[in-house]
Amino acid sequence: TGLKELQRGQLTIGANETTSLYILPPVIQAFCERFPGVEIHLTLRQSTEVVRLVAEGEVDFGIATLPVLDPHVETRTLCWREDVAICGNGHLLIEQENVQLTDLAAHTLLLLEQGSTGRIHLERLLAEQGLTPKMTMNVGSIELIKRLAEINLGVAIVPGIAIQEELKAKRLRAFRLNWLEPRPVGLLQRRNGYLSPASQLFIKLFKNRVPNALLCPL
Repeated sequence: TGLKELQRGQLTIGANETTSLYILPPVIQAFCERFPGVEIHLTLRQSTEVVRLVAEGEVDFGIATLPVLDPHVETRTLCWREDVAICGNGHLLIEQENVQLTDLAAHTLLLLEQGSTGRIHLERLLAEQGLTPKMTMNVGSIELIKRLAEINLGVAIVPGIAIQEELKAKRLRAFRLNWLEPRPVGLLQRRNGYLSPASQLFIKLFKNRVPNALLCPL
């Protein structure tokens, strides 16, 4: 697989926040242990921006939440992740047993900024049901959404893998959403493009290290 090419060089990856913070670290660790001479450059962007980076050839490949509709980019699903609803321990939502979208819309919804595929997906679901949230708050990152939810400033839908520490410490309450399908996380590459040996081995390590289904530990 061109192992000589992996003695040195660079690997540039574009990824969204969820992938960068909660999925990729063990994969990067395994890659660096095997190929210490290869420099990894990880660019963290919203999924829509990752698509642009891939389409314009600014990164070797991307990993982000699907779907992707850009005709210049082809995708392959790598794993699936479960999204859950969260709130703080003092929030009224904890009285709900089977949380529906109408329940979430009755409170302040903490949303990622425009361009996030998660936000686009949620806004589509709200529109389909003719729902308008009581109030929304635009937040720049999932980490900040979690902090605001902890202090009961709103509710949110976040990737289950993003709240493992908070659930262990009982700083957040989480609710499984039976009406929300798992979200695919996939490989993004330029259509008819070339994946270098380093890229191919990184993806192989990803498949070996990351479970096919990333479920919330409820």
